[in-house]
Amino acid sequence: MARTTTTTTKSIIDQVLGVDPRGDHPSVKRSGKWPKVMHAHLAKHPECAVCGRKDKVNVHHQLPYHLYPEFELRANNLVTLCIEPHDCHLLWGHLGDFKGYNPTIRADAEIFRFKRETAKAILRIIHAKATRIRTS
Repeated sequence: MARTTTTTTKSIIDQVLGVDPRGDHPSVKRSGKWPKVMHAHLAKHPECAVCGRKDKVNVHHQLPYHLYPEFELRANNLVTLCIEPHDCHLLWGHLGDFKGYNPTIRADAEIFRFKRETAKAILRIIHAKATRIRTS
């Protein structure tokens, strides 16, 4: 009984964390429509969803197409992530391990960008006030 509970709990945790239960990623043939879908996505979303970088980006599947081939071409399963220098693709899209995936990458990227932009705005205000104090 305890073993079943442990296995079930591990399975649920793996799903939440996006761990591929099969381990190695088997080869799955991409749809012939993938290049067109990928280019259309990049035209609409040209920058990394996490850091905003506009070069060295790729289109990442929130749910990997080798596990969920039915979602390979769906726009709501795609997110643009950079591969250099921040490597948001590995760090955010795969949570630092290419054997895993991040099923909440879109929400995580939105939260991070909001925090980053808020921090920048606060720093601009602090800098402006410090400059006024120095010049008074």
